[in-house]
Amino acid sequence: MANRNGVFPSPLIKKRFIRWIYLAGLWQRYSGQTESTLQRDTSLVTGNDDDPTPELEHGIFQDRGRIKLQPEDLEGKGAMSPWGKFSYIVARSKGAEDWFSGIRLYDDAVGKANGLESHHIFPKAILRKSGFDTSKDRKVINEFANRAYLTQKANRTINAQAPSIYLPVVEETQPGSLQQQCIPMDRSLWASDRYLEFLHARRELLAQEMNRYLDSFVADVAGDSTDEWAVRKRIRGGENASLEFKASLRWDYREGQVNKALEKVVSKTVAGFLNSKNGGTLLIGVSDDGEILGIEKDYSTLRKGQGRDEFELHLNQIIGKSLGESVPVFITPTFHSIDGQDVCQITVESSDHPIYDNEGQFYLRIGNATRPLPVNEAVEYIQRNRH
Repeated sequence: MANRNGVFPSPLIKKRFIRWIYLAGLWQRYSGQTESTLQRDTSLVTGNDDDPTPELEHGIFQDRGRIKLQPEDLEGKGAMSPWGKFSYIVARSKGAEDWFSGIRLYDDAVGKANGLESHHIFPKAILRKSGFDTSKDRKVINEFANRAYLTQKANRTINAQAPSIYLPVVEETQPGSLQQQCIPMDRSLWASDRYLEFLHARRELLAQEMNRYLDSFVADVAGDSTDEWAVRKRIRGGENASLEFKASLRWDYREGQVNKALEKVVSKTVAGFLNSKNGGTLLIGVSDDGEILGIEKDYSTLRKGQGRDEFELHLNQIIGKSLGESVPVFITPTFHSIDGQDVCQITVESSDHPIYDNEGQFYLRIGNATRPLPVNEAVEYIQRNRH
């Protein structure tokens, strides 16, 4: 802004910057190796490109493996977490109103009684009666998926009523106000003994609305800056030291059948990234020349043929068996739909200890290939580069 007389080059670029600021906060872009990350992002912002936001988002994508929020990202997060604060922004974007007074959040409400509070949808007293320990289960009780934004007066009105009692009243007197704050409308979930199921359902709704709000900033841009855009960009750039393509996990396209030797090739590639200084990314379902093949053939070879969940389970079993049960904590599989076909992205962090396969081989990523190192070279590399 300082270099551009305090104005954005266009309203569209302004919207994209707002989206990026939200994403950087949600994904805690600057909570780790802050200095190097800031240097990289600052160089993009102060460069000649009027709109560096695609590259800025790509940096988040490289670190986190995806940009879109998933329900599990919200689990255990409190009202003061980035996700909790963002839920208020999303509620505002949906025109949320107080459940009892109808005051919009936040009109120019007057008086202390109209000040906003973060209300426990399932009050602590109700959860305590249902067997939750307010000390031991504090995190799950205070999760922001159990919070709604109401005026102080409304919060006092609810007091310690069970949601099965007061939510039907809200639905009748203030139609639509529950949906504005992503409350699951299945009334059976409002029962105290189904609290954990309520949390699960509300996380799904919150994640969906959060993604919708973020995407609204680029809705008028063809091929917007989402996970799919980032994956396509990486594929176009081709394989390199930190990126490898594999056509499949276990389906042999030449032979037209399962070939379990391909699973070992995948494990070998993962091992190479684990042993590298900066980790790397493996895309399964993409040919060497960047053609999108998808992993539907792999799905059909699995026992239940149930798609992504079974694929991820099988992948973790393969890697755990080949490289050790501790290894899956260093990898993050995510799935992307590109041209109607699923691609599995495996984001691999650099391991905190040397990784050998079950045959005692040490693999390392060298250039755009993964190679086994002779014992003497492996020892030298480990001594020179590892902790």
